[in-house]
Order: sequence, then structure tokens, then C-alpha cells
Amino acid sequence: MGAVYRARHLLTEQIVALKVLNVGPGDEAVARRFKLEVSVAAKIKHPGIVKVFDAGTDASSERFYLAMELLEGESLRDFIERPRADHARAVRLLADTLEVMVAAHAQGVVHRDLKPENLFLEDAPGEPRLRVLDFGIARDLAGPTVTTTGVVVGTPAYMAPEQATASKQVGPAADVWAIGAMLYEVLTGERPFDGPSAHAVVVEAVTMPH
Repeated sequence: MGAVYRARHLLTEQIVALKVLNVGPGDEAVARRFKLEVSVAAKIKHPGIVKVFDAGTDASSERFYLAMELLEGESLRDFIERPRADHARAVRLLADTLEVMVAAHAQGVVHRDLKPENLFLEDAPGEPRLRVLDFGIARDLAGPTVTTTGVVVGTPAYMAPEQATASKQVGPAADVWAIGAMLYEVLTGERPFDGPSAHAVVVEAVTMPH
């Protein structure tokens, strides 16, 4: 999809994270998702959302770029997979995720891809600060959908049944489901639904108890 670089602004010398997509304006679906990701941070206005400083299209390659604040730390995935991980702390951090999503849902934004890889624990004195990343496949309930009918978006292990069946009416409950699936994984050491393929995971989540 793209790459993220550590970069320095030539005038301000501010260090930023520069996300560059491998596609440009010619792909209309990607263009709509890119614009949504740019607008979400400004719309939600929560410290748990990464700040966006600038966005646009590179003049030479016509690829989209997004300049964001650079975070130092690790993902929740890295945190919970460390030997002797502090699972009580992981539960507290997931509670912080709920706070961020309350703010997002209040603005009509559904993330649709909450997972340990998209929760970042920013280095801070004492307890790490939770930041929610990657609103690239979010849904703005106040605007037109950018998902094609019949297309499933998200990560199967954390995908709510209504999202797995390609419903275009996916709402805030799908994010609550994903957080519940992560809590289950943190507390038990395994995912509530699993299988040899993405399809198998989805079928199990839709038809079977955890």
C-alpha cells in the first residue's frame, strides 16, 4: 500500500512521520480513503489520535503523502508478545482505547480496523500513552460510503459478524466488538476466533460461540 518514513521538514526542521502511498489520484477509491484519513484527525480532535500536519500529492510522482507527528514507542502487539508482558497494563490501555473511540463515534466516525497493530503505546513518563492509528478504512457515518457493495474491509480476527458479511451499515458496535476481541486475547493468550484461513476465521465468528 505504501511506506512510512522518518522525515524532516526543510523549513521548520520538525521531525515527522511521512506516509507515502504507492498510488496516486488515478485510483478513485484510494483517493477517497486518503482524504477521509486526512480529515478524520481534524474532525475528532482527541489527543489519542495522531496529529496530521500536512497532506497532498507529490509533484513528480503524483503519489499521495501524509505528514504526521512522529511517535516513539511500540504497538500493542509488540507489547503483549514480550516475555512476561504486563497484561493488567494492557487492559488499562485498552480502556484508554474506549475513550478515544467514544470521541470518534460522537463525531460519526467508525474505525473498522481496530487491532493490536493499530494501537500504539507512545513513550511517556510512567504509563505509556495510547494512540489509535490508521483511519484509512474508517467510515464517516455522515458522508457517502467509500466501500463497494459486497467488499469486506478489516482484519478477520477482530471483525464483527456484520462487518464480515460485507454490511454497508457497519456502525460503532463493530469497533466495540474489535476491542472485546483484543481484551479476550490479552486475558487468555489466544484469539476468540481462529482458523487456517481468513475465510475460516470469519465463518467461525459468524456461526460459532467463542
